Amino acid sequence: MIVEIPTRSDLDRYSLTVDLDDTEYRLLFAWNSRDSHWYLSVELADGTALVAGAAIVADAPILPRWAWNANLPADGYLMAIDATGEAEEPTKYDLGDRIKLLWVPFEDVA
Repeated sequence: MIVEIPTRSDLDRYSLTVDLDDTEYRLLFAWNSRDSHWYLSVELADGTALVAGAAIVADAPILPRWAWNANLPADGYLMAIDATGEAEEPTKYDLGDRIKLLWVPFEDVA
């Protein structure tokens, strides 16, 4: 089942906790005004850092570089999808609106 992760764009930095593949993760979002880009870091619930500063790009898996990490969910993709279908990169105010952050299990990938 595809899960939409609730995101927001009214803050430059924030975190939220999600349950993926029966594991609780803390997602940390940061807007970089220097390069006008959102970045994502991922931790386990106990604070163990798993991913630092992965760029959030439209219509592509966010964490492929870290696929080797056994602590990350291995049964799907974390993706930022442009809801307009234009594959435009997220701007400061797009997360949660035009850009949807989705957990897409492999079984749902056509």
